[in-house]
Amino acid sequence: MTRKLWGIYQVTTCWAFTVLFCTLGSLFLLLTLRAFSYSLASRMLRFYGRGMCWLSRIEIVVEGEEHLETAAPCVIAMNHTSVIDIFVISSYMPARLVVVGKKEMLLVPFVGQIYWLMRFITVDRKNSVRAVASMKRANRLIADNKLRVLVAPEGTRTKDGSLGPFKKGAFFTAMELGCPIVSMVMAGSYAIHPSGQVSTTPGRVRIRVLPPMDSSTFNRTNLQDKADELRQQMSDALDDMYASDPKISRYPRHHDQTESET
Repeated sequence: MTRKLWGIYQVTTCWAFTVLFCTLGSLFLLLTLRAFSYSLASRMLRFYGRGMCWLSRIEIVVEGEEHLETAAPCVIAMNHTSVIDIFVISSYMPARLVVVGKKEMLLVPFVGQIYWLMRFITVDRKNSVRAVASMKRANRLIADNKLRVLVAPEGTRTKDGSLGPFKKGAFFTAMELGCPIVSMVMAGSYAIHPSGQVSTTPGRVRIRVLPPMDSSTFNRTNLQDKADELRQQMSDALDDMYASDPKISRYPRHHDQTESET
């Protein structure tokens, strides 16, 4: 199959699977009045994520998966370089997990509806006052229901595959809840689906789950220091993963070729 035909096949089948999953999933959650959202969302997303990775021919290698069983509530932090990250992460969603995302997610056809029905959390990133207020409400929700919450400390997807600076929101949540932060570090996703690319190139993505970071020493004056510390741990893990696995790449092949020619 040529690259162009593969791209058409991959995009078509993945969107068809997404529409079918969101339609049936939304219907079920509506019929049950969202009563089982917290208990079923993770299972539903694992099915969806693994289906999307299978259709896209993404091989996932995971290490440290046992750390995902850290008692809830806890914060799970992920690096975010590619649109496929959510599929990769979804494949290994731990139980009773909610996602924090920008409020614009609710406007995405089909996806926005099931996002709301799963009781995931939205934040208005354009308004800092509203963002803080919504996160305080979310923190109470997480504590009361003993949930795990998935966040991207970078705040948004990076455009060049690098690990961006970390914001303090996830660390504020961990401090408020007195819970640990567990990092899920992904390597290889940017290379197979960089920003601006329409379809996913088949390949491998490696996930390394780091041991929990204790939040007992967090306070309002050292949150940025703690954010920088965790960013360094994740950066070191990325460097080691790329160095130890020749089947994953930090950048797309055309980028590597351009770099070698200059």
